[in-house]
Amino acid sequence: MSGRSLPKWIKPEGNGELKLYNSLTREKNGRRVFWYSCGPTVYDASHMGHARSYITFDILRRVLQSYFNYDIFYVMNITDIDDKIIFRARRNHLLEKYTEEENSPEKILEDVNTALEPYTAKMNSTTDEDKKNMYLRIIEKVKSCSSRLKDLQATKSSDEVVKSAAKELLCEASDPLSAWLDSQFGSNVTDHRIFAKLTQHWENEFHEDMKALNILPVDCLTRITQYVPEVVTFIQRVIDNGYAYECNGSVYFDTIKFGSSGKHAYAKLVPEAVGDLEALAEGEGELSQNPGDKKSERDFALWKASKPAEPAWDSPWGKGRPGWHVECSVMASEVLGSSIDIHTGGVDLKFPHHDNELAQSETSQIQVLQQKPQQMNLKAAMNSKMSHNVFKTVMKMKLSQTTAKNYKSASLSHQRQMSDTSVEEEVSQTALVSPMVLLKLLHCRYQIRFSSEALLQVQILKQSSSVQIFPP
Repeated sequence: MSGRSLPKWIKPEGNGELKLYNSLTREKNGRRVFWYSCGPTVYDASHMGHARSYITFDILRRVLQSYFNYDIFYVMNITDIDDKIIFRARRNHLLEKYTEEENSPEKILEDVNTALEPYTAKMNSTTDEDKKNMYLRIIEKVKSCSSRLKDLQATKSSDEVVKSAAKELLCEASDPLSAWLDSQFGSNVTDHRIFAKLTQHWENEFHEDMKALNILPVDCLTRITQYVPEVVTFIQRVIDNGYAYECNGSVYFDTIKFGSSGKHAYAKLVPEAVGDLEALAEGEGELSQNPGDKKSERDFALWKASKPAEPAWDSPWGKGRPGWHVECSVMASEVLGSSIDIHTGGVDLKFPHHDNELAQSETSQIQVLQQKPQQMNLKAAMNSKMSHNVFKTVMKMKLSQTTAKNYKSASLSHQRQMSDTSVEEEVSQTALVSPMVLLKLLHCRYQIRFSSEALLQVQILKQSSSVQIFPP
């Protein structure tokens, strides 16, 4: 990690009233707020982290609109091009085909055992204890099902019982088996409709979850698949300005040139994370590990050359697809213009995603009025990180047991601005067992203020019946 520090923030003069200059009318518009929120990558079910983020943003939005009467234009994106989507769609497709083949129990046992080898190696190589524990639980379940199937075969149980055990093994081994199938046959997948099928399904599920939480609908919803030509134009502008370069059909942002230009500073939000190569690699995606193409290992992809069995669009650099970080910069600027007042997203996106957004936007002459995006801390559940599977299970379970208003109130009561927040059982129990205990939060007077670090904060001043934050 680098020992760099945050750039000095200069406090604006005056009372800090939010105003935007309208170049068309040549007037300052003080009540208009342009808000861009990072949306989900739609490859799996929504989880508690999503609920925590969007509940928080919804509360802030309602306060600004209902109490302070700001005219908010709220934009959220859907990431429907991503390495995770490619992997999940291909693996689901291959596993479905494998299941339809009705392989013999012996064949299933053999393939599952083969699939466990790279899966176990992946578990051993990870340094994330939560991921390691997740892999271990899956491996133990798979081995248990394998042993049961072998025992049933050894005791010459009926075909029906053996087939049922084989089906159970297939279910428990879906993760390692689908990953192995993808490594063997993924490059042969030619039906690219599988990617849209996956994203459309999980996007619909996400909207249903947000509706169940009583979160206000967005004013404008964008999908990156609808903005690929604009992405190409944006990237070309960054290249023309001298801050990006092409290599083997991919385009990378030149972080060294950007940081040494004298006009820019890289990683404004988390300067100490500049050397976090693990975070940088995760942001690039598993399908983009070509360090030899980059001038610096810190450079990030604006455009990725697509390989067989990956979605691809035409570009001056060849067939490819947008990089993750560039997507938000393009969609936000296309809808909201050259400046944004509020940019929200999870705290886990600060580096490298939001820092990379800021860098590439600066080189393309897009201004962000807020020096820091507003982020929501999303960390632990039950005082430890939860796997994505656990998160999504809890999400569905809790939504089926309590109302959106109760959960929203309980969630707010446990929030601390910019601090590590645990989504503990206490939150859910507050909403489930005592739905009236936090009713006073529905009738509070709020104050919006900017701290010395320009972070939007909500502070309860006193109880009042002058404003209703949540509708009935």
